[in-house]
Amino acid sequence: MENVSNLSILINILINGMIMVFFVLLLVFLLGKFLVKLINLFDFSINKEDNIKEKISNKIKDISGGKGRVLKITKLD
Repeated sequence: MENVSNLSILINILINGMIMVFFVLLLVFLLGKFLVKLINLFDFSINKEDNIKEKISNKIKDISGGKGRVLKITKLD
């Protein structure tokens, strides 16, 4: 009789643990979706390519002592 009660306790702990994991993962999922939607409300686009090219060119000149120059800039995805 004691084995049956131990088995029911173990099953109870197993079910409670699985329910808790489900709700924690659901909470993480929903918070992630909320944060993505919240951040997408703001416009963080940077349209200053000329300024970026100038900064890269100046940094190359600083590193090479004025001897280097930028031939081509390729954006990697």
